[in-house]
Amino acid sequence: METLGGRLARLRRRQGYTQEGLSEASSVSVGVIRKLERGDRESARLATIHKLARALGTTTTDLMGTHIPTAPVGPVVEPPGLLAIRKALTPVRVGTPNPVEGTPATADELGTAVRAGIGWYRSDDYTAAIRVVPELLLDAETAIGEADDSDRPALLRARAAALNLTGSLLVHLRHFDLAYEALRQGREAAAAAGDAVADAALVDTLCWMLIRQNRFDEVEDAATAAADVIEPSFSSAARLHLAQWGWLMIRASTAAARNTRYDQADEYMRLAGAAAAGIGTDVRFRWQNFGPSMVGMKRVENEMIRHRPDKAIMLAERVENPGPKTNNNRNRFMLDVAAAQLELRRFGAASTTLGQIRADAPDWLRLQPYAGQIVRDLIDRRARALPEELVDLADFFGLE
Repeated sequence: METLGGRLARLRRRQGYTQEGLSEASSVSVGVIRKLERGDRESARLATIHKLARALGTTTTDLMGTHIPTAPVGPVVEPPGLLAIRKALTPVRVGTPNPVEGTPATADELGTAVRAGIGWYRSDDYTAAIRVVPELLLDAETAIGEADDSDRPALLRARAAALNLTGSLLVHLRHFDLAYEALRQGREAAAAAGDAVADAALVDTLCWMLIRQNRFDEVEDAATAAADVIEPSFSSAARLHLAQWGWLMIRASTAAARNTRYDQADEYMRLAGAAAAGIGTDVRFRWQNFGPSMVGMKRVENEMIRHRPDKAIMLAERVENPGPKTNNNRNRFMLDVAAAQLELRRFGAASTTLGQIRADAPDWLRLQPYAGQIVRDLIDRRARALPEELVDLADFFGLE
């Protein structure tokens, strides 16, 4: 819980005051301000707090931390796009279904729609992606129900891809339970199609979700099991097959590193690097890339997990092609770079890196708690008035 001194220091920097400047503006001695901020004093007279609050443009209760939040009024309503996805994934089937109107979609038509959704996802246009998904899922289900045995495998693969896209969107938006249902149905479709690589792709997304839930043992087990099923021949496997296997190794490495199993994390990353070397360059598949640069970026992430910012910066400088501005992995890599710069007390560089991500991918950045925490830490570590660039970032994340 934030102390009175912590709130005082945060608000003072936010308003651009030095301790001496706030003393002059509030008529409170600089000694009292220093003692409060250092924690030498845990409280002050109400009159002193009132003077400080007035100078800082806030209320006494907010500075004291005694504001009582009010309960939300009414139920939480999901955005319409998410409600439509929920209905598509968990329909209520009562009575006789309505007859199908028109000609069912073909596998090629479904594939085209999936690729359009992936394009919107990659460009951070989540609203457009969410809008296309419900109809895509219903079209795929209808087409599979109407198909003969020869057409069904291709339609099942298209449905698996559509459900993987759906699950990825929901994970990104932190609707984890609904994402799990999408991925579960996707794995059923992949299994029915007999496509182990499509199933591995869904496990890959599942592992991403589990990492975000701190379920690291499960990630390592799931990623390695799926990788064993599709283990490729490095000399003859298709590049996308190698890429999918490599991503599973990255997921296992990330989970092991977060679980303080550093030697095993290094081994998984070595295997991912071998797959990347087998491909030779960065390849694009679904909504992500894989290759030497991706492995390099994930090595930086692991070093930050291990609290080794100096090595993270060294490895970051070796990454030649982090990807386009809208690539989420590229932007996550840049967040790791900003965090490393913060830990090395390169505050200006960290602010600049964050500002670049904000300019390139504002919608993505706004949804990242990691980014908000870096900004908060930057604010807390600045002893002087905040520079304009950092004030803008604080405003962007709604920080005081």
